[in-house]
Amino acid sequence: MQKPWTGWLVVLAGTLSLAVSGFAGKERAAMMGPDALFDLLPKLWGMRPFSQDQVTRLTGVALKKDASASNPFFHVFRSAHGAGPGTGSVTGVELRAPVDPTPGKEGLIVLQVSSTSCIRQKDVISRFGAKVEPMPPSAHGPPDALTYLAYHQEWGDLRFGFAQKGKQCLGAVVLDALVPRK
Repeated sequence: MQKPWTGWLVVLAGTLSLAVSGFAGKERAAMMGPDALFDLLPKLWGMRPFSQDQVTRLTGVALKKDASASNPFFHVFRSAHGAGPGTGSVTGVELRAPVDPTPGKEGLIVLQVSSTSCIRQKDVISRFGAKVEPMPPSAHGPPDALTYLAYHQEWGDLRFGFAQKGKQCLGAVVLDALVPRK
């Protein structure tokens, strides 16, 4: 015969298990906060012209050449689908490396950012400053297109793309060293 309090014991154990796993999930999300990503960016822009080996080493995401997207001007490298976690909240990477890099034509990197870390505009502005150019998506673009905040640097543009709906978390970071600012 089952004691009446054993049912409550099972419910209590399940609740404690959920609470502990929820805490561990929050702890993992905190480890993937903005600092790891923000610390990665100067390392990336400091190693121009961008190269497959250096981007892989710094992001922790392996890149393979995409022959179908590459052309006589750019080698395109992409992370494999489901490449797994890279540095901080980086989940995917695309590199467009010029075939013949020259000053001012040093490549472009697109970092896909995990939405679970939910880096907000205020986090970016706090770290990189308020002197930013907002770049809304084109009216002809897809409904889930990102809204960008652009920082113009002497080496090129640093752009942060945010979702327009929901929590408006960071979805992508672009390091564009194809047209440097003067």
